Parts: sequence; structure tokens; C-alpha cells
Amino acid sequence: MPPDSQSRPGGASRKRLALNIAAAAVIAASLVSGGAAFVRDLRVSRRAGPSVFTDRDRAEMSAVRAATPPGSAILVAFGRDAQWTSLLWQRGLYPERDVIVRGEPISAAAIADARRRWRFTHAVAIGDPPPDPGFAAHRDLGPIPGLPGRVRFGELAP
Repeated sequence: MPPDSQSRPGGASRKRLALNIAAAAVIAASLVSGGAAFVRDLRVSRRAGPSVFTDRDRAEMSAVRAATPPGSAILVAFGRDAQWTSLLWQRGLYPERDVIVRGEPISAAAIADARRRWRFTHAVAIGDPPPDPGFAAHRDLGPIPGLPGRVRFGELAP
């Protein structure tokens, strides 16, 4: 036996008790802190509303749906700082439309390859400024809600 266990009976058990009390305090503090954060986040999520889409998003996506047939594929090209918005568009148009998402830098060769593979003829371009994926003609659908930049939609050149 180690010398200090003989000279101090119960010394090891007091250390173990102190460690157990410290561990319990850490666990209790973690539960209180986590519970408070959960309640705070729950309140914030309830204020956000039932949808991630703004009225502007819905109007812009409706314009794209009206101009393209269900079941068609659409390219969503995005510039710097517009990745979140591009994924929102993907979510908003799918499953009625297949959505191919590409971010800058977008080369003409990459667009041509994607067009052969998915056979899309229309694109949505999002950014500040929106990239040009090879539009034959396009129209401005409006601003990106809450961000600088615009949303453009149009038919791609053959």
C-alpha cells in the first residue's frame, strides 16, 4: 500500500468525494446553461415565422415557375456571398423543377457541360452583381431580400 493511505485513513475517499462534487457541479452548470440557451433559441425560432421565404422570394420564384414548365431543369448561378440565397432558391423550386446550382467562377465550358447533362434552357442568376451564365435575354426580378444584389432570370443563348 502507498505510504499516505496508511498514514491518512480516508484520504483517498475524501479526494474522490471532492472530485465527484466538482463533476456534479460542472454537469449541473452545463444543464442550466444549455437549458437557458434552448429556451432562448426556441423563443427566437418562434418569432421567425412559419417560413424562410419572404414575400419577395415567393414573388420572384412564382415568376420563374410561370415562365418554365413543371419538370424542367433550371440553372441557379450565384456570385460571391449569395450561396445561402442559391440554396433557398433550390429549396423553393424543387421538386417541381430540377435545380442545378453553380457558384462563381463559372466557366462557359462548365455551363455547356451542365447543359448537355441536364438539358436546361433557363437560368436564375443571384449576386452583387449577378453572374452571367450565358443569357440570351434576361429580366431583373428584384433585390435579394435582406442582402445587397439582384436576382435575374432568363433564357440562355443556344
